[in-house]
Amino acid sequence: FFMYMKKHHSYTQAVLSGRPKIGKGEAGLVNPPVDRASTIIFGDQKTLEAQRTDQYENLIYGRYGTTITKHAEDAIAALEGGQECLLCPSGVAALTLMFMAMVHAGEHVLIPLPYYWHCGNIAELLKRNGAEYDFYHSQNLEDLKSKIKPNTKLIHMESPGSNTFEVQDIEAIVKIARQHKITTSIDNTYAAGVLCRPLEWGVDIVMQSLTKYVVGHADVVMGAVVFNKPHSKILHVTHEQLGYCVNADDCSLVLRSLRTLPLRLSQSGEGGMQVADWLKQQKKVAEIIHPGCKQDAYFKVYKKYFSGPNGLFGFSLNIDHTKVPAFINALHLIKTGFSWGGFESLILYQRPKDIEYEGREFDRSRPYFRLYIGLEHPDDLIADLNQALAKIK
Repeated sequence: FFMYMKKHHSYTQAVLSGRPKIGKGEAGLVNPPVDRASTIIFGDQKTLEAQRTDQYENLIYGRYGTTITKHAEDAIAALEGGQECLLCPSGVAALTLMFMAMVHAGEHVLIPLPYYWHCGNIAELLKRNGAEYDFYHSQNLEDLKSKIKPNTKLIHMESPGSNTFEVQDIEAIVKIARQHKITTSIDNTYAAGVLCRPLEWGVDIVMQSLTKYVVGHADVVMGAVVFNKPHSKILHVTHEQLGYCVNADDCSLVLRSLRTLPLRLSQSGEGGMQVADWLKQQKKVAEIIHPGCKQDAYFKVYKKYFSGPNGLFGFSLNIDHTKVPAFINALHLIKTGFSWGGFESLILYQRPKDIEYEGREFDRSRPYFRLYIGLEHPDDLIADLNQALAKIK
């Protein structure tokens, strides 16, 4: 069934995956029923013993998941093109699972600059448990090579990078890692398993914050780790040790949302391009950072790995930082808030000093914004931005 799924376009795959298999002469529901359970009861001792021989596949206890959990995991695995998936309570939890499973006391992990800030928190957690970490410049392969140690066990990637959208050369990094027999991982939230499939480029482990594009309705927090058989045991064991579990209702919402994921992602991406193109022409806009735009420094490598644009990008304004509240407050359709990937457009003000790093500095006199374009019509969003900018002198 898995191989059958891989042959389809992402639109078709999103519709078919994670659903009950109904054969000829059978009848059944389109969507799997929501089976809430903590306790599983067995008819006799023999059945209990038989089920517990594979606790990660069989139903034995609610924390390991119910039938709908398995459907959701199958769906996300198929989306990313992997053999297995483990669901986690959040995207940060998925990152934690991946790092804790693959990097142990006395071992070393490399994390790219820039990085999602919680990666730094997790790295400190690893350090407290006896592991080591270093940061490498995401665009400098020589810097990466120079920081590989004999005890390096994991090279992590995040592409595009958080907030500043640097795109990594996945194929080249995988090649370096394999030469040193090092496992690779990547945060694939931006691509949502649709725009880019890193496992097909040789990456070992992929994680996503499903909270963003996959769920897409601002009502579920969840993460996922997708992998192939060689890493199955250690990830399953660590997942159990961390006590991770997700509830059946949230799994049903993940499956509901997955059916429209490619359509929503396409609409968001196209809308984002239209808004970015309009912003480029505004005198008050100093810079647009969008790897899907041809003028962007990372467009060439983005085009290699990604099949289309995304609705999330950054821009800076030629205004004083003191004018930021007036600009944000003047927006009507575009709200300010954390997260992204839902149906609603969002903007987030970020100080350049908080997102820059060595080798990527920003003009600190200019305020920087992360803008996410949701499913509203781009013309309405442009009008909203236009009237807000007009109020700022």
